Amino acid sequence: MVAVDVVQAHAIQRVTCTFRYLKVSCMLAKPMYAKELLSRYAAGQRDFRNLNLIAANLRNLNLSGADLRGTNLAKANLSNTNLSHANLADTVLIGANLVKTNLTQANLTNVDLGEVDLSAAILRNAIFS
Repeated sequence: MVAVDVVQAHAIQRVTCTFRYLKVSCMLAKPMYAKELLSRYAAGQRDFRNLNLIAANLRNLNLSGADLRGTNLAKANLSNTNLSHANLADTVLIGANLVKTNLTQANLTNVDLGEVDLSAAILRNAIFS
């Protein structure tokens, strides 16, 4: 089974493909929009694992305590967002903007921060391993 990300009209969809006897069967998962994530967070949901939020605008938000493990946040704008106590293990943050983002006690295990803008980010007691 292989998972592939497809971009369509600002929504990111996860495509799961199964290969059997050289035949390919693919299924599109429901895309998650930033607006839907915020609505669910406001309703008390915190489990947002394995979402596709490429280039999502999530700036100036409170996502404290959110479980975003395995989520693709490449090129997302998370500037001035509260991600304290969030679980960001195994997320993709390539090219993301985390300027002034609060990452206090956030779990950043297995996250490549090489191309992430962390200017003035708060990393107090963040977990890196």
